Amino acid sequence: MQRMEGLVERNITKWMNKLDTDFVEPKKPLDFAVWGTFLSYDTITDVGFRTPLGFVDTGTDVDNLIRIFQAGMRLLGAVGRVYTIFDVLTHPRLKRYFQVSPEQNIWFGGVMKRARQVLADRTKALEEGRVVKPEKGNDDYDFLQAFMDTRTPEGHVLDAETIQSEIFVILGAGSDGFGSSSSALFAEILSRPTTYTRVVEELRTAVQSSQITHPIPTYTEVAKSLPFFCACIREAMRLHPLASTLLPRVLTPLDPEIVINGRRIPTGIELAANPWISHRDKAVYGPDAEEFKPERWLADPTKAKELEKYNLIWGTGSRVCLGKHFAMMMLYKAPVALLMAYDVRLCRETPQTPKPWSRMNGPARLWHDVWINLTKREPWVGGREEQTKDTEGMGNDAAAAAVEST
Repeated sequence: MQRMEGLVERNITKWMNKLDTDFVEPKKPLDFAVWGTFLSYDTITDVGFRTPLGFVDTGTDVDNLIRIFQAGMRLLGAVGRVYTIFDVLTHPRLKRYFQVSPEQNIWFGGVMKRARQVLADRTKALEEGRVVKPEKGNDDYDFLQAFMDTRTPEGHVLDAETIQSEIFVILGAGSDGFGSSSSALFAEILSRPTTYTRVVEELRTAVQSSQITHPIPTYTEVAKSLPFFCACIREAMRLHPLASTLLPRVLTPLDPEIVINGRRIPTGIELAANPWISHRDKAVYGPDAEEFKPERWLADPTKAKELEKYNLIWGTGSRVCLGKHFAMMMLYKAPVALLMAYDVRLCRETPQTPKPWSRMNGPARLWHDVWINLTKREPWVGGREEQTKDTEGMGNDAAAAAVEST
């Protein structure tokens, strides 16, 4: 992923230019839950197959891909939990009536159609010589070309349906990690004046001492120079994990022996752990496990390692989310770039700018109405910037309570 960091920065730059034009200069509020998702979709499709779909440029849900995918996830979340219904719908005699296809513009159909088009466009461009085949190891070698170059154990290329399914994952699930987690991050830190001030002070110090690159830092710079900001990310994701539900798996003979409360779990049994519950275990995180407290990750390195051991944000073992590294790179870069360029504030709660909230959408927790105002900062070149007063919702007790209740 670090080889693709330049592509990530290119999309962040385009995104911030768009925010400048559409929101900062006209002094309009923006819903970060929406625009963070737009950035994520354009970036993952650029990284995946060098074709950002234009969510940021148009400021819209292109071809309703987000809406269609989320509708499909709601259906999948419901059917996947009621096994009897799932068994009925997938019965050989009934399956053909319920199977989603690219010709349908409901559920996942629209996303499948786009995945098929992406593969067709690349194949045609290569055949006509309009693009040069990217070579492995080069900067222009993307996921799509990797799929097309993959061979089966028998030496055959992957069939079109298999490649389209991989593109489908990029178009859908690949964007949720950053969109949800960054919204949770801003909802938490912007509703707490002390936390926000500390994040900004740490960032200003790093900029003035040339520890991080301006206007967009590298992933490594953020990891090394902004420990409190990184702790805020960990804490926001602990309290608001994207997969706030049970994602079961069946214990196989190849898995290590599992003993729970003295009872050995036999193979063939379905197991699952809910991160939303596990991350609030007071035996692990202490009596304040329900509270947003980034300091818990900084006080004791040994304790922080123990907390990390119980971290289920991205799953664990062989089932760790494949989009983890992309999402973390985005989380370390885009919010910091935004905070360097702007003073970011939660909007006051009004009917037009409601308080932030989240809900389950199938197996994923998604955020809504993270309304913020952006004001350009003066360059941080010497001297200390005065702490800003409690304006535009900073310290808004109602906002903080709303975030804690979601």
